[in-house]
Amino acid sequence: MSLSDELKQLYASAGTDILLHTLSFNHPSWSSEFFIVRDWQDFTANLENSGPSTVFQKFAFSIQGPNKDENGNQFLQITVDSVSLELINLIEQASLDLTNSPIEVTYRAYLSSDTTGPQNDPPLKLWMRKVQVDNKKVTGQAELISLENRKFPNVEYGTTFQSLVLAT
Repeated sequence: MSLSDELKQLYASAGTDILLHTLSFNHPSWSSEFFIVRDWQDFTANLENSGPSTVFQKFAFSIQGPNKDENGNQFLQITVDSVSLELINLIEQASLDLTNSPIEVTYRAYLSSDTTGPQNDPPLKLWMRKVQVDNKKVTGQAELISLENRKFPNVEYGTTFQSLVLAT
């Protein structure tokens, strides 16, 4: 994930721009993604690669972690407060999916002054398998990467080291 120069400048100088944290949830059994922004009002912005203009609904959410398990996998704890019936119904629909596919969570950072696309490109993709829902919040554990489930050899873990140059 690379950060834009504008976001780097905001991190370095704490300028006057406002950083907006967004999440989108998606599952193969859903007809469309569910977009939220951590703000007190809805936010409209384009997705990456000059994607369509999208409305992110206002929600309070927090992200904690990452934590590691005994296999070395890293997890983030995502909590969405004051959930809507729409999100609860989507999560219930995903839980009934027989393929046991995880919910894809995408984190995008936006500057309030630039709605043409996220400031982190490509956005961070996570996979959420463990979700708890009650009448006040949705809490889920999102996995950053699953090394144990990756095929070997692959593009990242190949049989040759192309970047290695031997000195003669």
